[in-house]
Amino acid sequence: NMASDRDVIGFRISPTSDRVFYYSDRYAWTQYDLYSVPIDGPGAASVRLNPTLFQESDVDGFEVSPDGETVVYRAGRNSTGVYRLYSVPAIGGDPLLLQDAQAPTGVQSYFRITPDGNRVLYLIDTTVDGAFDLYSVPIAVAAPELLTTGLAAGHSVESSFLVRSDSTRVVFRAATAAAQTFHLFSVPVAGGTVVRLNGVLASTEDVEPLFSISPNGSRVVYSSDEDANDIFDLWTVPIDGGARIRLNSALAPGGDLLEHAISADGTRVVYLADQAADGLHELWSVPIGGGTVTKLNRTLVFAGDAKAFRISSNSAWVVYGADQDTDEVDELLVVPIAGGAVEDLNDPLVAGGDVSLKFIQTVLFDLAANGRVVVYPADQTVDSQIELYTARLPGFAIFLDGFGSGDLSAWSVGVF
Repeated sequence: NMASDRDVIGFRISPTSDRVFYYSDRYAWTQYDLYSVPIDGPGAASVRLNPTLFQESDVDGFEVSPDGETVVYRAGRNSTGVYRLYSVPAIGGDPLLLQDAQAPTGVQSYFRITPDGNRVLYLIDTTVDGAFDLYSVPIAVAAPELLTTGLAAGHSVESSFLVRSDSTRVVFRAATAAAQTFHLFSVPVAGGTVVRLNGVLASTEDVEPLFSISPNGSRVVYSSDEDANDIFDLWTVPIDGGARIRLNSALAPGGDLLEHAISADGTRVVYLADQAADGLHELWSVPIGGGTVTKLNRTLVFAGDAKAFRISSNSAWVVYGADQDTDEVDELLVVPIAGGAVEDLNDPLVAGGDVSLKFIQTVLFDLAANGRVVVYPADQTVDSQIELYTARLPGFAIFLDGFGSGDLSAWSVGVF
């Protein structure tokens, strides 16, 4: 049992569902250690994973290996801001310091275990204060490898780096503090030659922050204005470098590419852009290797826009939200991913009602893992009362909740 002024402030279940990891200030008030406990208990079986911390120190961030066997955590002293990276068996044991013990600065808060569980990638500013290098280290051996060898002096890697599904390569975005021109790079996870993926950039041009690796790991999709300043196109390139292909058709003057997603089978890219006319946001689909661009949405009402979309897990459908037929009345629709007939998913809406599509940048509707069912919130039956509905692809809606009053605020989708 803990003292009355002690807390648990966060937890995570192991990928193998056999243990729970959590932070607690059980031993020292507001000084948070990391614990591991069997998911079935008892609480007395909890083990502290880190050694006794210095005063004003905390564990600040952890990741669990995919096999559930190892925990990697970041711990350090608040007063100095220097945090070190450690690995430890999930059931407890002696922690291993993964980074160079003599490094004067600490690991940035973002680090990642590779999908195969063999290595840890992390950022640290060892040479220039505030300029982060990317390192790779075996999860059980303290032998860090600098991955960003050969980049321009003073470069800094962003925390948005992505690892290929087979754990062989990492893709990252970096720039120098002086130029602030962001490029996209790829390098083997265990170290090797760094390859620039984007084309030549002028001093005012950039690769945008959002980029994706295809599910099979063969290609990277990214957005940049490398063809013309401030005209951001969508590009595809082999992950180990090679010929770049522009995916979108020419954008209308003032047009922008807003977001994109790759289908689960890796064959197509769906993107949202005002490609045909500035300010008219529509949905488009194109083969990932380039080819014919197909508009997915049907003709929108004047001032209407496509606003959000998701691709089904079977890569057959795109579900999208738009004020399709009436301006400012949002609906949910479905279309084959390569184009075709568009069908409505939601039932007719009550006067004043619409489908809730987004909260800030979070898409609110979701698809089940079987690729056949969508769940969405809407004031479909009673104006201003948000309830939860389900529809089968294509177009069969079922009323899901039965609240007499009040609004729904959270949900999740399982396999139907």
